[in-house]
Amino acid sequence: MSTWDDSLDREALQQLPHLLDRLKSNWPILPSGLWNSSCIQTALRQLHELGRYSSASGLVNIHELCLAIEKVISDVHEEHELPDKEELDQLSLYLIQLTQAIEASSSNLPSSDLLIGSCQVIYLPRSRVDGDLIYAAIEKNGWSVRQLSDIDSLESVLMNHPVDLLLLDTQYLSHIEQIKRCFSDLDQGEWKSPELVFISNVCDVETRLEVLRAGSSQCYSEPINVNELMGGIKSILSPELKPHDRVLVVEDDEAQAEFARKLLKKGGFETLVITDPMKVMEAVDKFQPDLVLMDLYMPGANGIELTQLIRAKPTACFIPIVFLSGEEDIEKKILALHSGADDFLTKPVRAQHLIATVQTRIKRTKEMLSYRTSTTDDAVAGVITRRSLLDELDLYCTGNGSENEFSALFLITLESDESLTDEQASAANNALISLISDVLNPVLGRRDLVARTGNTSLGILVKREFERDINQLGMDCAQQITDELSRAKGAIPKWGIGLVTIDSSDGWAYAILQHAEFTANVALEQTAVPYLRHNETQLNQPRLEKQTDLQLRDQVRSALQNGAVEFHEQRYMGLHEPGAIIEQIPGFSPSTGLQDEIGGIYQNASQFDGMGMLNRLVCQHAIRKLGASLFCGNPDRVLVWMSGLAIHDDQIIPFIQSELRRLHVVGTGLIIEFDLPAIAPELRAAKRLMNQLSRLGIAVLLGNFSCNETAYKVLAYLAADGVRLHPSLMRADQAKVNSTLASIRALNAFIMLPRSEVSGHNSHYWSDAADYVQVEHLAQITQGSPTKNLTAFE
Repeated sequence: MSTWDDSLDREALQQLPHLLDRLKSNWPILPSGLWNSSCIQTALRQLHELGRYSSASGLVNIHELCLAIEKVISDVHEEHELPDKEELDQLSLYLIQLTQAIEASSSNLPSSDLLIGSCQVIYLPRSRVDGDLIYAAIEKNGWSVRQLSDIDSLESVLMNHPVDLLLLDTQYLSHIEQIKRCFSDLDQGEWKSPELVFISNVCDVETRLEVLRAGSSQCYSEPINVNELMGGIKSILSPELKPHDRVLVVEDDEAQAEFARKLLKKGGFETLVITDPMKVMEAVDKFQPDLVLMDLYMPGANGIELTQLIRAKPTACFIPIVFLSGEEDIEKKILALHSGADDFLTKPVRAQHLIATVQTRIKRTKEMLSYRTSTTDDAVAGVITRRSLLDELDLYCTGNGSENEFSALFLITLESDESLTDEQASAANNALISLISDVLNPVLGRRDLVARTGNTSLGILVKREFERDINQLGMDCAQQITDELSRAKGAIPKWGIGLVTIDSSDGWAYAILQHAEFTANVALEQTAVPYLRHNETQLNQPRLEKQTDLQLRDQVRSALQNGAVEFHEQRYMGLHEPGAIIEQIPGFSPSTGLQDEIGGIYQNASQFDGMGMLNRLVCQHAIRKLGASLFCGNPDRVLVWMSGLAIHDDQIIPFIQSELRRLHVVGTGLIIEFDLPAIAPELRAAKRLMNQLSRLGIAVLLGNFSCNETAYKVLAYLAADGVRLHPSLMRADQAKVNSTLASIRALNAFIMLPRSEVSGHNSHYWSDAADYVQVEHLAQITQGSPTKNLTAFE
């Protein structure tokens, strides 16, 4: 550092105590309540001078304290009101902290208060210079720092003292392997490795690359901006608390969706899963995701179409979209990216790869779009947006608040007039929301955050010293709204206020907002009680439903674990050769009390993570049935349906092998059916499983086969033994039946018709085409085909 720089720094440091004394001489005016414009402007000028000098010296702590005091004073002054007790207490605390920080900067030691939360820094400059500006700036910001003159002394210091940051010149890059060995020894002990920050006298690409390869993303080139450097150090030693990033998972397969949710949760993301692609836009509006993770192929709408819808929405077009699919065709991947997606991951994907992709995409989007400032205000009501409210709410949940304060979220919802057109309803809702926002201003504090959470709803995030104050605020808001709407002309809309109290153990922000919205909607329906707390008796029913879900989960898992499953048989006769296929259809035993559950055993097993157990039970039963048939000399084949999750189950093949060995049978005669749409996104994994089944003599049937060009290619790739046609094909004309028959026969696969209760009336043209048909449906199939030879089953 130059002598000129040192002299400027000394001059700035000498000015700080003098400026502080001038501020203190005017300070008694502030708590006295004499907040006239002249006094305020004087205090703000003095604070500005303090901030300018501290910034020039790289004293970020002092600079930030000046900005904090300035904000409190400005906010109160702009409201043309006197400060309340809480604001005066906050100003007094800031003044004490500012005094301590300036006193510490004027001495060579940090103050005791700052030492409590201080962090150690090791500094290795290019050359040891007395009065080094960077060393002084680190020390005067309250961080304990030790300056070393060579690399050899670094090892002993690292091994004997915990260090959080290593600041060194790039001339030491040649010793980076030695430094990393020291770090490796630290990682094996109880201390973690320090972060690396570099200073360089050059700014070329080669040096920057070496810094990156050394494991650091921060490198400051001469002439050093000390204030910028101190800010970078502070971001490492005292990082700001940030809200969790939110990821919306769109996946129709519940098991796959749950797998992705668990991975993302471990990565620290707040996650919302939707399995119905038609609800994507609603979820984007309500959840306000930072990223959408989406499957490519889904019923009703594919990922490409949904991407185009999201990109067409102005308030959502910046959200990064990542596809997670088993699709391997490069042209289809390119098409997905052209539709507006940001990335394409192919299943199966490693957990680290998924987390890294999501983190990187969210980080880049926030940096490029300056997302926080671009989504601050609702243009109509002049309040913050739902996205900003979720971010602030997340900070509340992660402990960004005083332990001596109570936090709560109010949700006000208004009933919209369904008789209006969309344009009329939008204008009416905007006017009503603006009115309610203005009406509540007199009872809200300056620190309360008001957000527009929907077309007809407002959220209010508040903190109060006493819980009774929060409840009183709710009643005051209810009274204000009642009074105002009673004066309005025309019909008075229904409305409701819901209240949810918050603490750091409440979990995710979106769940809290959902609770508040639910409570407000209940209050809206109960006109006589327009203000409700979430924990009041009127809200017991949803909790009972949740308890019922937990009980159902335990019942389902217990039934599967104990093998409380019964099977009934469905017989399919061969139309062109002797023999039959006997399908084994599982269901819960009557003793479980689950046999009447909506959706049946497959849906319940999928919902409660029991599909793996069900797959094993089904295979075990089928192999026993096969063994019994072979013992009796029965040529009938046994068919069971298996979930597509089996393609990722490494233990399913060993389980089948052990059961075959235990009963001394081979797999010939056993058929396993997989739903084609479920396994289509992951054909490579499906192919691997089917090859293993084939080696055991087990045949494979592809269910819900749709008979298009893609389906035929999949059939050829998987080399499946047969197909069960999609129910929609049962009404095909003769030309379609003939072309389907030719295509499937060419691939050496047999044709099986869907169950009659699924397909309804079947075309009689299938009487000559199908290989296997349900016994109860033979009359329907052969009706209108009097010459059909039925000797095969006479």
